[in-house]
Amino acid sequence: MFGAAQIFHKHANMIVNLGGATAEEVWILIDRSRETVAREMGRELDTELEFVGEF
Repeated sequence: MFGAAQIFHKHANMIVNLGGATAEEVWILIDRSRETVAREMGRELDTELEFVGEF
């Protein structure tokens, strides 16, 4: 969890807004998740989203 953003407990490929999460909080959570998987599993994850604007 980061701020009001959380990885969905039933499907790790989904980010949930618990109420009031900012786009920056979601982006940070995605980035931390990708870093953790790369470090612990040796796999690089690609995002399926297209980010628009500055974070």
